[in-house]
Formats: sequence, C-alpha cells, structure tokens
Amino acid sequence: MGFDDLKSALMHMTLWILPMIVSISLHETGHAYAAWRLGDPTAYKLGRVSLNPARHIDRVGTVIVPLVLLLIGAPVMFGWAKPVPVNARFLTKYPWTTRWGMPLVSAAGPLSNVALALLAGLLLHLRTHLPETGMGDWLRGNIVNLLSINITLFLFNMIPLPPLDGSGVLMGFLPRGWVKPYVYYGAKLAKILFIAIIVVPLVASQVHLSFDPIALVMLPAMRVMAYGLLIITGN
Repeated sequence: MGFDDLKSALMHMTLWILPMIVSISLHETGHAYAAWRLGDPTAYKLGRVSLNPARHIDRVGTVIVPLVLLLIGAPVMFGWAKPVPVNARFLTKYPWTTRWGMPLVSAAGPLSNVALALLAGLLLHLRTHLPETGMGDWLRGNIVNLLSINITLFLFNMIPLPPLDGSGVLMGFLPRGWVKPYVYYGAKLAKILFIAIIVVPLVASQVHLSFDPIALVMLPAMRVMAYGLLIITGN
C-alpha cells in the first residue's frame, strides 16, 4: 500500500470513527448529567458529567470493534461506550423522581443524540462554503456521518429491549409486577437482536448476499427522521 492509499484509508476511517466517538460520548454524558441533576452523584464523582470523550471511551467498544468492522468491510457499524453507573436510590431530588427518575435518565442519552443530529443539520449549511476537495470533502463527510450516526443511535437505543435505553423508558410506564418478567424475557430477545445486527449481515456478505434485517426495519424510520430534521434545520 502506497502513501496515498494509506492516507485515503485513514481519512475514510476518521469519517466514521470521529463522529461515532463524539456521538457515543455525548450520549453517555446525557445519562450522567440527567442522573446528577436528579440527585444521583455517582457518575458525577467518577467524572462522567464531561464532554471529554476520554471519560466515556471504552477501548474495545468505542475504538477496536468499530475499527475492525470497518477494516473487514462489515455491512454494519456498531460500538458502545463505558456504561454510566446510576443508583436509582439516589434519584429523590424531587417527589416525582422516585418513579420517573430512571426513565428520564434513560431518555437523556438518546435525546442528546437528537440534539447532536440537529447541530449536524445546522452545520450542513456550511457545505457550500467549504472547498470542493481535500479538507472540504472530509469536513462534509464528517457532518453527514454525524447526522446519520446520531439518528441511528437515537432509533436503535429507543428499541424497548434491555439493556437499551428504550427499555428504561418503558419500565416507567409498566405496572410493577410486569417489570421483572419484562427484563428477563427482554434480555433474551436482545441477544437475538444482537445476532441479527452483527452476525446475520456479516455472514450474508461473505456469500455475496445483501441481507440486513435491522436495516429493513430501521431505514424507513431513519429516512423519516432525517427528512424531518433537515426541514427543521432549514435544509
């Protein structure tokens, strides 16, 4: 591989890895900040109420796994950050947080991704003022990927299966007697979901087939959300 090829490959990787690191980090900051404001100091004491990605990066989930998937040409991109520790017993700052504290903390991560997607939509207005090649192309690619990654993170994390954030939101509305069975069976369904996300598309690609069951479900929702965000941000 020549120098130009290496440079091109590295730039392509950063087009995805940099927006993903920013997006996942802000997602976890959202959880930590919400927990802190609602009375739980656990994440705050660990330095997780921070926009510094180093506070949230998991070397395996945030860097190695996405990099490996990118290098092998996987049809999907996947990653995670360090989970934010939350102690529900401390979520007592307001009378209503005893019941709604955890659902709000769960929702804060995905909502931070919506905010970042809106910011990316606003940044798209800069695309006509950037150079046509080189750094201009790189910046445009990062902005577009920032938008798509945050839409994906929001929709994926709001799937109501443990341990995804959507399950934490849903549990706030479930009768107490339903919570334990929901967590038990939901976790089993989540394992199937993980296989569908990673293994099925990867195996299909090895036999030159294009099959992504999650994309079949999520792509229409992603398109609708992207269209709405672009309208809101004046694109």
